[in-house]
Amino acid sequence: MWSDVRTAFRSLRRAPVYAGVSVLTLALAIGSAAAVFSVVDAVFVRGLPYRDAGRLRTIYEESETGGRRVPSYPTYLDWRAESPALRGAIDGFAFIRGDGVMIQNPEGPERSIAAFVTPGFFALMGMQPEIGRTFLPDDELPGSPRVAVISHEFFVKRFNASPSAIGATISVDSVPTKVIGVMPRGFAFPNFAGGGFWLPPTLWQPIAVFQATKTALTKRSLHVDSRAIIRMSEHGDPAGVSAAMRTIEQRLAREYPVEQARWTSVRTSSLSDEMFGPLSTTLLMIGGAIALVLLLA
Repeated sequence: MWSDVRTAFRSLRRAPVYAGVSVLTLALAIGSAAAVFSVVDAVFVRGLPYRDAGRLRTIYEESETGGRRVPSYPTYLDWRAESPALRGAIDGFAFIRGDGVMIQNPEGPERSIAAFVTPGFFALMGMQPEIGRTFLPDDELPGSPRVAVISHEFFVKRFNASPSAIGATISVDSVPTKVIGVMPRGFAFPNFAGGGFWLPPTLWQPIAVFQATKTALTKRSLHVDSRAIIRMSEHGDPAGVSAAMRTIEQRLAREYPVEQARWTSVRTSSLSDEMFGPLSTTLLMIGGAIALVLLLA
């Protein structure tokens, strides 16, 4: 073996350009393959980092012509009020409203995305904070002191990943807000569209904070910048959920003909499709192409 190694090195020394190009080619191929397959692994192999992620689904209203829209907050409240009738199909609901906020950083103000969530959101997602805690019932009451759970990325950027972030006060829309928790790396739900990009939240706050300053949630006709999430029961299935919800939707269409007419069904979508969508197919194609490049290299 040692003789073979010495022979190989002598051969490489006699052709340094060929050796350098060979090493560089292999390095680029292996590096690109590792980068792409790490993404493919995260999306297809390990999946989303939520407890029983397959039971979590985004729910939309569906029209008689097949149109789709996010529900308004009043519609969500009607759905939640009917949750006893849905027992056996659904274990819980959550509603998230997204909005832009201004966070005052040492470098200056920064426009960020905040997700305003209904009580029980983090429990429904099956996620625990990396450090600190999520919201307690008292935090979610109207008029309570402002608190926020921040993303891991903001935790690193603003606080240099220091545990002293818990209990620190940040300025959100010029209102002092206490940081009570940090979510793990990779928790970025929901993403909101903005300028052609998908923007994850920088922080999460109780929906009572949004209600205290905005009237948008009172409008049944407003169907933007929000998500409604359900957790299916252990033996539930999307078809069963849609069938159970259809009766409620048809009743709402009769009660609110102006806002709900022709919106008589619901459609659910897995969180994987919601977050990655057509990107899944693209990733598989890129992964296959990179595998061929690695084989050629």
